[in-house]
Amino acid sequence: MNVSGQKMILENLDLDLSYTIEEFELINKQLKTSSIEIKGQPIDLFELNENGKLIPMPQVTVEFEAVVGEIARQLGNWNVWNRQDGIITTSQGGYDFNVGGQRKIDAPDVAFLSREVYDSLTKQQRRTFQGPPFSPIFAVKVADISKQSDFERLDFKIKNDYFAMESSVRLAWLIDPVNKKLHLYRRGMRRYPWGWRDIGGDDVLPGFTLEVWMIDEVIKKELESGSSGSSEGQGLSEMQELPERSEPSEMEESPEMSEPSEMEESSEGSEVSEESSESNLDCPKCDEIFNNYYDFMKHVESEHIRRRRRV
Repeated sequence: MNVSGQKMILENLDLDLSYTIEEFELINKQLKTSSIEIKGQPIDLFELNENGKLIPMPQVTVEFEAVVGEIARQLGNWNVWNRQDGIITTSQGGYDFNVGGQRKIDAPDVAFLSREVYDSLTKQQRRTFQGPPFSPIFAVKVADISKQSDFERLDFKIKNDYFAMESSVRLAWLIDPVNKKLHLYRRGMRRYPWGWRDIGGDDVLPGFTLEVWMIDEVIKKELESGSSGSSEGQGLSEMQELPERSEPSEMEESPEMSEPSEMEESSEGSEVSEESSESNLDCPKCDEIFNNYYDFMKHVESEHIRRRRRV
């Protein structure tokens, strides 16, 4: 182990050694401005297992990170509009799990922490990985699990780390957006293969539903071009058969498709009326009027849902 003042020599890291929490924090801090390669993969983040050993976290592709962003967006909308006021983190947000009395630093791809727990954390817990361990109540892992070894590794992590007796996690999902698989985990219950359909947050995230068609939209373009990454063939045909959202569905198709219907004849007028309605959005809570949905929703959130604090 080579330490020079307040700097670790990244090239000399030994994954067989155990590191202190302070060394772990220093290593990840340095990786914010530099990176290393391990077995040919660029690494910009480490997790820490219960034995103090570093677990390299290879950089993910933009497609999978886009899926993480979509899940976090849907969860964030629910968090705001249902006035949960909780904390949502993504793959850079590490938690200090207590696994069998041993400290383990792990970063779920998406996680939710209640405001009550977050407000109870000390400054040390919020800004370092020191102090008493804490964990989220909901966690998501996003990955290509077409290889049995990858599935078994993540399944083990969720069951044994996220649902450790000392952990606060009550609900977890393992999502494979390319092969269209979703696995549901609840505390005290067996893993349930959910398939590829919308899924609710139960009593852990009351009222929240993850809509998978929005995830499909994230990866749709790549699938249409025939480039499927490392998961060729499995689940792709189903995705490619999905119609463009702008095209008529099967319910709309008929032998008379060549003749314009009344709906089609008036579509141009409908577009105009839709644009007109967007230019005159009245807030139902006050007298403000907006000319686009973004400003309207931003106003409702800051002035009526979250009640922005005035300085």
